[in-house]
Amino acid sequence: MKNKKMLFVLVAVMLLFLGMGFAAGRADLKINGRAVMDDMKWDIHFANIQEREGSVVASTPAYITNVSKTDIQFVVDLLELGDVYEFDVDIVNDGTIDAVLNSIEKSEIPDDLKNYVEYTVEYTTLGEIHQCDDLNVGVSKKVHVKLKVKDDVNASDLPKNDTPVPFEVRFNYVQSGECPLNLNP
Repeated sequence: MKNKKMLFVLVAVMLLFLGMGFAAGRADLKINGRAVMDDMKWDIHFANIQEREGSVVASTPAYITNVSKTDIQFVVDLLELGDVYEFDVDIVNDGTIDAVLNSIEKSEIPDDLKNYVEYTVEYTTLGEIHQCDDLNVGVSKKVHVKLKVKDDVNASDLPKNDTPVPFEVRFNYVQSGECPLNLNP
């Protein structure tokens, strides 16, 4: 009987040590977390058009034409040498995603008019506009648009009839980091 008790105590002690050994070799790892995706939005648009002093009076002054504020139109009559129509407009990033200028597309003045008419589109304080210029969240950049009859032509050479001058500039923005030139790290 004494041997049975001793064997029973020995088995109990061994089970106790095995249980402790098992517990010591076990760990519970737990990660609790929560992620919230805030409302992300893409909102790059034009705002605050201001005609420059000294411009000819436009029959239809520059205005933003659509709800998304991404188009500007105007109609102006350039009648004499040196006539100019110019305005400033803000390009605004009111979204939640940083952007870069992927490309800027400018229409060409038709060959029969390029000796008489010129236009420029540039930043008012920064000068020339470049591919990959950044437009971060909450930032706006003021752009200056100028359409002009050149001063150095003979008035007798100008078209005798009303001649429409097609004019279009398109700014194509993409999410920051996607610009092919990657000039602005």
